Amino acid sequence: MGAYNGSGTFVRTYDWTTDEGNGINIEASRMDTEDDGFATGLSTCITKDGQTTVTANIPMNSKKFTGLTAGSARTDSISLGQVQDGTYTTLGTSGGSANTYTATPSPAIGAYTAGQEFVIKFHAINTGASTLNTSAKGARDLKKWDGAGAKVALEAGDIQIQHYKLFDDGTDIVVLNSVQASESAPGAVELATAAEIATGTDLSKVVTVANQSWVKISSATASSSSSIDFTDLSNTYIAYKVYITDYIPVTDGTNLYMRTSADNGSSYAAGASDYAWVMKSAIMNTGASTGATGDDADSEISFQNSSGTDTNEKADFIVDIINPSSSQYTTAMITMYIENLAGDIYYQNGSGVRLAASSTDAIRFLSSSGNIASGTFTLYGLKA
Repeated sequence: MGAYNGSGTFVRTYDWTTDEGNGINIEASRMDTEDDGFATGLSTCITKDGQTTVTANIPMNSKKFTGLTAGSARTDSISLGQVQDGTYTTLGTSGGSANTYTATPSPAIGAYTAGQEFVIKFHAINTGASTLNTSAKGARDLKKWDGAGAKVALEAGDIQIQHYKLFDDGTDIVVLNSVQASESAPGAVELATAAEIATGTDLSKVVTVANQSWVKISSATASSSSSIDFTDLSNTYIAYKVYITDYIPVTDGTNLYMRTSADNGSSYAAGASDYAWVMKSAIMNTGASTGATGDDADSEISFQNSSGTDTNEKADFIVDIINPSSSQYTTAMITMYIENLAGDIYYQNGSGVRLAASSTDAIRFLSSSGNIASGTFTLYGLKA
């Protein structure tokens, strides 16, 4: 009887030309045998109207099925479009209630299986440990990873009304993304705006290096330096703050000066009436005394600190510079703490101004005589 040879080629039982050459007449039994072979071959083929049930794997020889309709049952084939669209990897919007969620995908899942991944939109914010019951297969704990890499129960607020990616690890369903961050767990956060930072109106939002109030820009350490300069001040920052710590001059009893530049440090204003300043001091030793001094026409802003050079004699300063990019007078507010060898404690504050309606893009600190022996100068900016 004719049949396929195992490689897809149909082999007939008889050859009528050969039979004729061998003097074999056409007989009913031989015709029936040949036709039965054809019938068997045809029955082995896959029919286009779906009558045939495939009985073995079909090697496609690097070919593809085209024009597939979308699968709808778990045993259906799936088209590339459905894969791209994530049609059957979404659980839709959850049901149930907060903490005890349900999902009813179509088609329903057959069972929970390790490695399953789904996307779901939760409809309610959780208030603590939570579960998800998918396709009525039973409630499964929802978990997350904490900062130490341990799988832990969800906390209040970990689930918001939004989409999440879920992973079944064989024991629990782990929420992989967008879990609220906490002090002990990684997760999603919302950044605070500049207005929220300034007013403190939303304590649940996060301040980062990019949006924090004060941003560290640069730092310089003096070592017998003739001056410490900061350039490239710009309207990126509405104000600048300089912290000067452990300041000691080379020359005993000298003052720290500040000057400004309008050409990014190519030159610094040093005319006899370029600045005005005023300082008020309080001195604590055996008693307390206060005093004020200033100058309305000077070649610098003088901090009047009269710093010493001996061990334990040092000064610390905070200098605030407000809106230096404005085409108005540039002002500086100064606060300082000074201690001398006799144990006297000085506290001074005051202000100074550049007497010119011009923006400032660089500042310089220098000693009234000699160099700056040591000290750390750190510049911060307040984002505009």
